[in-house]
Amino acid sequence: AARAEARHGRHTGRLLGERYRVAEIIGRGGMGEVYQARDERAGRDCAVKVLHPHLVGETTSLQRFHREAQVAGKLGSPYIVETYDTGTTEEGLPYIVLELLAGEDLAQRLRRTGPMTPAELVPLARQIADGLGRAHRAGIVHRDLKPQNLFLVGPADAPVAKILDFGVCKIRGDVE
Repeated sequence: AARAEARHGRHTGRLLGERYRVAEIIGRGGMGEVYQARDERAGRDCAVKVLHPHLVGETTSLQRFHREAQVAGKLGSPYIVETYDTGTTEEGLPYIVLELLAGEDLAQRLRRTGPMTPAELVPLARQIADGLGRAHRAGIVHRDLKPQNLFLVGPADAPVAKILDFGVCKIRGDVE
């Protein structure tokens, strides 16, 4: 029962944007909560990331959240998580609708199995480099690449790396 409660969040059971039926929490981070959801219009499962309520008034956090949606959505790489949609909850919390990924992040994998062999690492490094190359050609620098932001999907013996979280990226022409 404790595990079931831990997976239930403030948005579980709600319909966002008259389209996304929110289910259980699948992740939590500094910026928000990520839920598994169902796009009732498209008939597919997805992930919905909702900004934490206490960050709505923080300009920097709000800008990072919107930037993440804007940037990842236009890169179109098989090695970058796909963004489908954005919206705002009835309470004014922004959300991002993302590709639902099944697997684990690289940090979890390394904790579970220990260091990777070169044969395991090289294909992943190529995929990550391809995704970053696509971003760099579009004038975007990720700036927060770490094992927690690299998600491994697919079979354990040949996973595909997906780059997550473009919230602190730098876009060519930005002024800081």
